[in-house]
Amino acid sequence: MDDSARRWLLALSAPMVAINAGPGADYDCDKFYPFDTSVDLSESWGIDSREQLFEMILRMIDNGHADDLAHYFRLWHRLSLTEWHNYAAHQTPDVQVLLALVADSAVMCGDGGIRAWDLARMGFLCRIGLLNGWITPEENVWLHSRLAVRARYYYTSWQRYNAGFIIGRLYWQSLNASEADARRYAFSIDAGSTTNIELMRQLYTHPESPMPQLPWHITMIEIDKPASLPEMEL
Repeated sequence: MDDSARRWLLALSAPMVAINAGPGADYDCDKFYPFDTSVDLSESWGIDSREQLFEMILRMIDNGHADDLAHYFRLWHRLSLTEWHNYAAHQTPDVQVLLALVADSAVMCGDGGIRAWDLARMGFLCRIGLLNGWITPEENVWLHSRLAVRARYYYTSWQRYNAGFIIGRLYWQSLNASEADARRYAFSIDAGSTTNIELMRQLYTHPESPMPQLPWHITMIEIDKPASLPEMEL
């Protein structure tokens, strides 16, 4: 695999690099961090082995948080404005809050919605898996290639992909809010948070970020699945 394709695959988790820039995450490092020590994922992800890493990837790559909003993003792109308003008017307050988030972000994310939130985090887990010695470099590249198939299917640009990640993060941050008004407030406050502003600044202005110069449409050679991954049907 040439270097441009490798950098493209790593860019799938660039939003996670931007979030972790303070601790030393590197956009161009296959292992996410350029140091040799491992990263403990047991508390944050419940992962401390190769098997648990694969279980998480298999569960989240197609059935993560994006599924919660996927139907609404599809509807927004297929209904007329009048049909959308009529649909929203007949939903519960909890659903109406989600529909408002979708309506505010569907143009930015496109049909893919918040799939990037799940894909970028799975890319992050693959890179940490490599750092922790749970997977090999060949396995890491192949797993990233499966993420790439999905990213290229759902999105048409890095701008939409990154927007999908950020909106997905807003949705995830709101999950602890039990009432519709609390969730609506969380969306409003978190959207303009310092963290999200810094995330966007890192992605588009950091001199090492791949976003400003990396094209979305590149030739990607299909990679054969390593024989060491018989259990991974992706």
